[in-house]
Amino acid sequence: MKKLIGSFIFLIFAACGTQKKAIVDPFVGVYDMTVFEVTQIGDIPLKLIIKKDNGGYVSEIETNSQDPAASEYLWEVTSTSIDDDIIYIDATIANYDLSFELNLDNNDISGSMMGMFDVEGIKLQ
Repeated sequence: MKKLIGSFIFLIFAACGTQKKAIVDPFVGVYDMTVFEVTQIGDIPLKLIIKKDNGGYVSEIETNSQDPAASEYLWEVTSTSIDDDIIYIDATIANYDLSFELNLDNNDISGSMMGMFDVEGIKLQ
């Protein structure tokens, strides 16, 4: 009986020790962000979605504006990379090539578009 109880306790400890912790990637998620003071346009609200794919990252950018004219243009992300905790995104909209350089600090995202326009936002999920 003592061996049975001892074996049962050992089994419980062994089962608890083999549970894996889910590793959460801090970059993966949905972000609401704004590009500020773009020449002749003003502020541009955007939704950024970053996903993990085959060991790398992919992203999508959507216009997050109520203006119907803004939804005419579709963002096409051509590359997404992360190096030294900086998110680099190259995208095209209306035949213009644009680049983002973004930093993530907990749930806050900030950086620049084209090195000229400030970008700030928050992580939603």
